[in-house]
Amino acid sequence: MLIGFQKQWQILKKMADMEKLPHALLFSGPDKVGKKTLALELAKFIFCQEKNRSGDLACGKCRACLDVEKKIHPDLAMILPEEGSIKIAQIRDLEWRLSLKPYSAKIKVGIIDDAHLMLPEAQNSLLKTLEEPKGKTLLILISSNPQMLLKTISSRVQTMKFFLASDTEIKEMLINLGADKTKAEKITKLSLGRPGQAIDFLKDPEKFSVREKILADIEKIIKAKIPEKFSYVKKITDIPESTNEILDLWERQLRDMLIANPKAPASFVQSIKNLEETVYLIKTTNVNQRLALENLMLNLNI
Repeated sequence: MLIGFQKQWQILKKMADMEKLPHALLFSGPDKVGKKTLALELAKFIFCQEKNRSGDLACGKCRACLDVEKKIHPDLAMILPEEGSIKIAQIRDLEWRLSLKPYSAKIKVGIIDDAHLMLPEAQNSLLKTLEEPKGKTLLILISSNPQMLLKTISSRVQTMKFFLASDTEIKEMLINLGADKTKAEKITKLSLGRPGQAIDFLKDPEKFSVREKILADIEKIIKAKIPEKFSYVKKITDIPESTNEILDLWERQLRDMLIANPKAPASFVQSIKNLEETVYLIKTTNVNQRLALENLMLNLNI
């Protein structure tokens, strides 16, 4: 199910049909908007054994498509972060696998998920492959923080940008998946334009409940006094892996409040700008998260 990026798919499909895909692509955009889904769909389309398929997608039923779905296709190599990073040994293994002749397809496909988590030495190793690609290969880098990639890497890949899906698209998707209208509307609001997140919430009600609790905390902290705000900052930064998700919700909540109150004072708008700057620093630098968020809370004027 391709939600929110039909235009990107049509471009990729046309290049694949004409056998004019570049040797390296960068899928850039927010988490859980479908970048990895589209990368795997492209691999299916390239490997699909049903030559007389109808429609724009791979058949999804042949051995090749099913193997890609299970991530066991012999001509597909996927790299995922291990313990929060992608190491040089993983990149060297990928380079070796891509150097082999295709087993059953015309080309080999390599996918690096969360490519921005490659360690510096891993990025330098990958650069050699990008400069001198071997054989018929397609390398797809997936990243929500492409600015963390070496400029020499970014300049050697063709970038395709992905954006948040509309609430209408996500709501329709959820209804098609079996959710009733009320539930679809609730999930849509908390998925922040991310189809993958919406599907997670539909499949796992506990995750949805956790997200609702986070939103309730935000509404409470906005009106709280400084000591309570600082306690809240300590709480969310004690679990770093959830901090970015919570900050995304903060951005969505404040924007929704601004839309509901277009005559909000300039201080409100400035608070949103401060939040966006703080989120950017946290996501792209080694800034002390707790200090940055405490400073944000001191200047939060809503």
